[in-house]
Amino acid sequence: MEANGPAFSDRERIALANVGLTSLFTVARGVAEGRVRSVGEGLEAAAWGAAAGAGFYAAKDQVGRGRGALGVGLAFASASLAENAATGGGPLGHVRVGFGPLDLRVRTPLATRPGPALGVGVDPLAAVALVAVPLSGGRPVVRGGVLVYEHSALDRTGTGGTYASGTTLGRVVLMERDPAPHVPRHEMIHLIQTVQASAVTPRGMLGDVWRGGRRTSPNGAVQWDVRMDWLYASLGALDKLLADGPKSGWAEAEAYELDEPPPTPHPCPNRPPDTFCPLPTGYAR
Repeated sequence: MEANGPAFSDRERIALANVGLTSLFTVARGVAEGRVRSVGEGLEAAAWGAAAGAGFYAAKDQVGRGRGALGVGLAFASASLAENAATGGGPLGHVRVGFGPLDLRVRTPLATRPGPALGVGVDPLAAVALVAVPLSGGRPVVRGGVLVYEHSALDRTGTGGTYASGTTLGRVVLMERDPAPHVPRHEMIHLIQTVQASAVTPRGMLGDVWRGGRRTSPNGAVQWDVRMDWLYASLGALDKLLADGPKSGWAEAEAYELDEPPPTPHPCPNRPPDTFCPLPTGYAR
């Protein structure tokens, strides 16, 4: 006799992947940076990383439901949890916010390790896009707390030879003017993916390889550095290499699945054929 277990929907599988992989990579970053040194610290980092992964999934889900600003806010809150868990500064030790190429990490009274009151990070890819895109005629606008450059048309070919009406460069979004309704949501999900990957990226500071210049204010309250999101770039390159269509690969598959609200469950899913089912007001047949 064959036992049939519960089947998981695509959204449930995506949610589980966000929770599990964010937890795993949070621990991996902590180990790589020397902040996680015992089993207990690893389990604590894994737990907070799992909570951050659930938050990242919720952020993408909210974007798909049309709540862009809420989704972006949830993404940075989740990034704060994962980063704090990996660096051992207490789960609420720092709060991260970002816009365009800039990331600000604000130390809170709950921090358990000494450090600057404010960390300023610059994403070089987004910084290049910030300068280069306006030269090509892009018009800057802010959508849902995200910097977007609108073009009259994007002369670009996407994966599999399909025409692209939007793309994401780091944390800067390029988009056609008056795009299809799902395009802003789709690109915002890609932006959240970059925030998610950056939160669990093991990194050394620029000062580890460049000894010139001052990267801390005279009183030590502010520290700046360049932060390259090499993990997302590496995973993205591998994803594109293995993709066999415009909707294949983990990044695109997730964005396509979540850039629309989930379907409304039918009120009478197990009704016998040809029997009456009272549909609620507003339900789409």
